[in-house]
Amino acid sequence: MKIHINKILKLNIRSKLVIAFTALSLLPVLIVGSIGISSNIKSLRQISINNLDHDLMEIKKDLDLFFYGIEDKIFFLTSSLSFQHLIDAINDEDKKKSDSSIQELLHEIKAFTRKKEIFYQIKFIESNGDEVFILEKQNDEYQLLTEK
Repeated sequence: MKIHINKILKLNIRSKLVIAFTALSLLPVLIVGSIGISSNIKSLRQISINNLDHDLMEIKKDLDLFFYGIEDKIFFLTSSLSFQHLIDAINDEDKKKSDSSIQELLHEIKAFTRKKEIFYQIKFIESNGDEVFILEKQNDEYQLLTEK
């Protein structure tokens, strides 16, 4: 049993030609369109990867500059004479000398942090992990925190 579309739809020759030309013109558009979409997706992916690489390199450069600046500031703080006095007092285990050295160092650190307003907290930690002191910014002023 054969089904004839012509008997069901009763199309004239003009309608048949319109359907044939439409079908034949859609086929290349679909093929070329799908190829164009896939190539656009690939090029957008490549552009996105290149932009991410560039952004990551910029972030890396900024972080390197930031860490170099922090390293420089730490070297400046640790090379002071009052810092060396504190190290000597801690090594000698002299509590009184250590307290006076901390006060001397705190004045230097406070003066330093007033000029470089990038620190919110400075901790001095011994080699065994014990905190000697914590200097923290509270209400736009640096305060020595007591042990909790």
